[in-house]
Amino acid sequence: MVTALAFSSRDRVIIEVRNMILTGQLKPNQRLVEADLAQHLGISRTPIREAFRELTQIGLLVSVYHKGVRVANIDIETIRNAYDARADLESFAAELAAQRATDVELAQLVDLNDQLRQPNSGIAVFAVLNDEFHQILNQATRNQILVETINSLRARVRAIRMVFHYHPALIRESVRQHDEILAALADRAPQRARDAMRRHVRSGITELIERDAHVATSAGP
Repeated sequence: MVTALAFSSRDRVIIEVRNMILTGQLKPNQRLVEADLAQHLGISRTPIREAFRELTQIGLLVSVYHKGVRVANIDIETIRNAYDARADLESFAAELAAQRATDVELAQLVDLNDQLRQPNSGIAVFAVLNDEFHQILNQATRNQILVETINSLRARVRAIRMVFHYHPALIRESVRQHDEILAALADRAPQRARDAMRRHVRSGITELIERDAHVATSAGP
């Protein structure tokens, strides 16, 4: 049975801000007020400040001198294009990894996915472990140009992945999809690995587009 992750008050704020952006309650360049959000969530302003700092660091919010914190402009069309490219490149990487990964690399991937099942300190830790999982898998291709290209695309959509997709239900689904990929790698089944990875990458952008299709692309995983 998959264990749900424990989310801190800071992560609750991150998820709430994400949902407010996706539902159109928060618009690009709209100012966020700590006191208002604290009252809305029924928590103190300390986790609000912590969440704002993290969201600013990853580019979802911007801090404007003397004007406070505002929602960043996010180009969803660019994000969609990046996910399309990732789906092709990372599925190819999984196909190669099924043929070239060492037993040590496969064991590392299994260990990381087991860690992803466990309660941890929240979204940020999950993001680090998940990135490490994909980095090891991609390195197993023995194709450095492919790895560098994938890393560039993953970096481009990092903020979207981190705050739009990493909530409990989607985290559990991500781990389950990793299991499918790992099973194909262990069986040295390139086509199965390719198909499983394509479904995994596409699920992120599908969730964003289909669940939030009513949000204008200019408004903004």
